[in-house]
Parts: sequence; structure tokens; C-alpha cells
Amino acid sequence: LVLQANTGNKVLDDAIEYRWQLNSELNFEVTGTMYMGDWQRLVLGTRMTDGECIINTFYTKDRQFPLKTQLIDVDSLATAPILASYYGEGFLQKTFYDGVEVNKYGKPTNYYFNSANGKIVRLGANQINHYFQKVRSTQIRGITEYARCIIDQKNLYAMVQAAIQTKRARMNVAYGIESAPNATPQTGFGSGHLRQTYAQNETDTRVEQINGVAVHYLRNGEKFVTIDPKVIGDDGNDLITAITRRTAAGRNVSYEFAFRDYTHTNRSSSRASNAGDNRMLEREQKGFIRTVMNPYYEK
Repeated sequence: LVLQANTGNKVLDDAIEYRWQLNSELNFEVTGTMYMGDWQRLVLGTRMTDGECIINTFYTKDRQFPLKTQLIDVDSLATAPILASYYGEGFLQKTFYDGVEVNKYGKPTNYYFNSANGKIVRLGANQINHYFQKVRSTQIRGITEYARCIIDQKNLYAMVQAAIQTKRARMNVAYGIESAPNATPQTGFGSGHLRQTYAQNETDTRVEQINGVAVHYLRNGEKFVTIDPKVIGDDGNDLITAITRRTAAGRNVSYEFAFRDYTHTNRSSSRASNAGDNRMLEREQKGFIRTVMNPYYEK
């Protein structure tokens, strides 16, 4: 997202946009390691994955670009037991929600974070931009947007791993020698058991090729068999497709948009899906501008 000034004065608009562009070049983030485009993608991705993103905005001694931002890991918010051990039990008479202090109306007033030196750092809510999407009116902390499809994702992962293990088994175990039930048992091999190819130390036995596999000449009552584990069938593939569709629905996007798979849809259906995805992206973009970028620009 790029700032587009609209003051009615083109010269002033160009000057504002030029200064904003300079500010976007490693100058607005306190560590100086991210451009604004990368920073925006990180903020949005963190909100989607963790459910929330905490942005600390403050002024520094940098005369040219004094306003800086700092992304704070949400896991560093101090819990009630940590606050009680640091400040005392009486401190918990205030209202806290996982490190967020609120007033009697439920409005955040202070944020408490664990620091690397073991101390608690308190930051006022006026300098914290707590970016998350509410699903309840009294919600103080964010909830990951993948919460509705976490179980489906675990099932999908299990199915994919099972398919991979089956295919690996097919590559590692492929051929064997099977003895007939009424065959005379040979040394080291009982009747009806499998004998491995490349029998150990049988240098006096000639070797022949069967379908590209080196095997010793078969003994009486033995036959050459293929050991081929069954791979996941059509039912399993249908289950994987159903799980991926539920995962996409949990993220409020279409299956085609989430997995870039247009093999099972026609042109009109894909256009309808794209139209719904574009409306969702437009809402996300406007919400990001209103919640994250406008407060930073106003400061």
C-alpha cells in the first residue's frame, strides 16, 4: 500500500508522497531491516496466523525520521501469574486479560510485556496498535483465523504423510522369492516364507535378470513375486480434496484461490469464486488501511 495524498495542491501532494517514500526505505521500522511493503506483509500474515499483531509506535532522537514502529511478539505478553510474582498479589485487583489491562468499560489502558532481562515492561495503550479482528464485542485478544480449520489441517497432514510413507515403502520393498506350501524347506528359509534377493554368500549360484532385478536361480517350488503395498485410492483422494475445501472455507476464501487448483471447475464457477475472493480482499485492504496505516500516518 502506497500513500496517495489528495490535498488539492499537486505540488504539496508530490512533496508529501516523496517524503513518505523516503520514510518507507528502512527508516520507519526501528531495526532498519524492513521496507514498508515487507513490513505490511509481515503484519497482515502475523494477524492471520497468530490472530493478532502488536505494533509499538514511538518517537526517537532521529531528527529526519523520528517516528518509528516496533513489532512485538504476542507471546511476550505477561500472564497473570508472572504479574503477580513481579508486582505482588494485590496488583491483580486490576482487570487483566493476558497482559492487557482494561478499565471498567473494557477499554485497554496498558500492556505488560516480558523483557529479556526478566523485568516487566509496561506500555500505554496510546502507543500500542493492537491489530486483530473481533468476533465478540468483549474480545480483548485476537484468535487465529485458522482456528476453525486446525483439525482439518491436522487430518490433511496425516493423510499426506501416510501417502508419502506408502510410496516410500513401494520404492524400498519391491521383489521377493516365495516358496510353495508343499516345497521342501531350504536352509534358512521355511516353507511359505519370503527369501530376499541377493542371498548371502551364495557365490556358487548363478544370477539372472528378471525385470531388471538380479535374483538367484529359483529353487524347486519357488516363484518370483512382487511386493507392492497398496497406495491411497480414490476414496483417500476425495477425502483430501474435501479437507482442503473445508480448510479454504475456514479462511473465508474459495478452494481455487487457496490452492490454485482450477482443474475441477468451469469458467463461470471460477469467475464467481474470484469475485467473492476480490470482495474479501477489498475488505481486508480497507480494514488494514483504517486500522494500521491511517493511525501511523496521523502520528
